[in-house]
Amino acid sequence: MHEWSIADSIVATLLQLVERGGISQPIKRVVIQVGKLVQIEKDILLFALRELSKNTPLERTEFVLKEEDTVFRCNNCGYTWSWDDVVKELEREIQDKDLRKAYLESMHMVPSMIYAFNKCPRCGSTDFEIIKGFDLSIEKIETQ
Repeated sequence: MHEWSIADSIVATLLQLVERGGISQPIKRVVIQVGKLVQIEKDILLFALRELSKNTPLERTEFVLKEEDTVFRCNNCGYTWSWDDVVKELEREIQDKDLRKAYLESMHMVPSMIYAFNKCPRCGSTDFEIIKGFDLSIEKIETQ
């Protein structure tokens, strides 16, 4: 699963920081910012983080996921819209639930696919950028 590989990368990064002495132990809390575009199953990611942290210096670390809205801006007309707007538009345009699910799943696995399935709601341009909420990052590490 996608969430397990992400959790593995987060745990490996934190353990490298601890091993290199870049951060003091123990790590009490880690806040992870997750863009809506990534479409992470939060419960699965948290479970994977806890499981992969067992028998490591991170075993007692609290992992907190903080969702960030994904915001797009049209390079043609300057209009901004959100991930929720994209989902609503898909629901309006694609009546077949299985097909709509396939579109969303493709963007879950490869978030950059958004460029193939998204356009400006105002002018219809496919020339847009993602302002925020594109990925996942470690926002804060708290030690005791």
